[in-house]
Amino acid sequence: MAQGRLGIGGMVAACVLPLLGTAAVRPGSPFCDNMVLQRGCPVPVWGAADPGERVTVSFAGQTRVATADEKGRWRVDLAPLEASKVPREMVIGPQTIRNVLVGEVWLAAGQSNMELPLWSEMPRYRDAKGAMVAQMTHLPNVRVGNIPITWKGSPEPRQFARNEFRWMEAEPENMRPIRKFSAIGFWFARELYLALDVPVAVLAVYQGGTKIEQWTGELFNEYLAPVAPYAVRGFLWYQGESNGAKGYCEKMHGLYGTVTNAFEHAGLPMYFVQIPGGFNRALEQARFVREEPHAEMAVVNDVANPHDVHPARKEIVAQRLVLHALARDYGFKGIVHRSPSAVAATANGDAVTVSFADAKELYIYNDDWSMSNRFEVAGANGKYAPAEILNMETVTNKAGVVRAKINGGIARDAKLVLRASGVASPRKVRYLHDGRQLGNIFSEVNLPLQPFEIEARPASDAGSAE
Repeated sequence: MAQGRLGIGGMVAACVLPLLGTAAVRPGSPFCDNMVLQRGCPVPVWGAADPGERVTVSFAGQTRVATADEKGRWRVDLAPLEASKVPREMVIGPQTIRNVLVGEVWLAAGQSNMELPLWSEMPRYRDAKGAMVAQMTHLPNVRVGNIPITWKGSPEPRQFARNEFRWMEAEPENMRPIRKFSAIGFWFARELYLALDVPVAVLAVYQGGTKIEQWTGELFNEYLAPVAPYAVRGFLWYQGESNGAKGYCEKMHGLYGTVTNAFEHAGLPMYFVQIPGGFNRALEQARFVREEPHAEMAVVNDVANPHDVHPARKEIVAQRLVLHALARDYGFKGIVHRSPSAVAATANGDAVTVSFADAKELYIYNDDWSMSNRFEVAGANGKYAPAEILNMETVTNKAGVVRAKINGGIARDAKLVLRASGVASPRKVRYLHDGRQLGNIFSEVNLPLQPFEIEARPASDAGSAE
């Protein structure tokens, strides 16, 4: 009979790891009670011991033996495992790790928005409905592992977390403030579990106020080294408030390279969250997606908060990340997972037609039911002016309810025709330049349009290019 239910309900067990000098065999940070191992790929298991000591690792009928090197480091690799909801034990030397499942594991890293808990005592720093959901959630096959850390900088990669590492089951008693149950981590794991019906865990590493470059240098040593190369399916990233637009795309490439190397996973999927509020940074984030074929962005400009860098509606953010995973990594067919993006603009007289990818239809939605939009058009002088949508018909019924029809109801080619007063010859079009505004244009699957700035070609040039 599998063991592994510790304490009240057995939902939380901390890895209180002794110092190297007080125990011969010391498992690496992530190898704790309640952990989830990645299915379908080799599974590295590592740690420390006395130099030259032989270490035996046993799990799921497999036994591997390693010898610690001159620095006391050892590692074995388990053969690929099948998904299992049955709690089992892993034995590492004299230590037994209990309640181990096999399923899907995702690394989740970033700043305070990744850390933002499902529930906390601070009304402005918690999920919008986390307290309500936490009290009625009983999903022992959904788990979050945390390394809460304070950056000090490390000249060498650390094998072990300075603080206690925990794998926590999605149970009410684990979602209290002290547990730091990441809201993004919970919602992502929950949605993926409901879709796949296998155990799902998120390995969360976060530190508020950090810049990307801190994660690729000595931050890497402090943050990611203790959990690398734990076997994971993909990488979730939620950061950006501390970096400006300059060099952002290049820094994202550097981060991606650092993570793929550390986790020994070429082609690792990287799905990250757009940071609204900085137009040029948003363009840099979109450029990174175009340049990195394994990356996707969850656009969230419609649920941002212009008054708070910590928007509370994390469920919808995580769901947009899950769409990428289901479509790209788990073979779900018929899922539209990308937000619409502008791909071309053609000027004809004082009007400009913008074409969009990843959308068959577009619609406008404002909470006040108005038909205002965030498009702007500029002429040769480069000065932008607010634009109106020409191919949108507004209809008001007897009750005063306003509806909008674009291209007679359905814009199958996902095009908008725009015109700005005083701009006789459009040269550029942009959308959502003002970071204080919320996105209000959506595709047929409710995904918000990405911010953009695009050159407008004359219709004659567009025709000749065809």
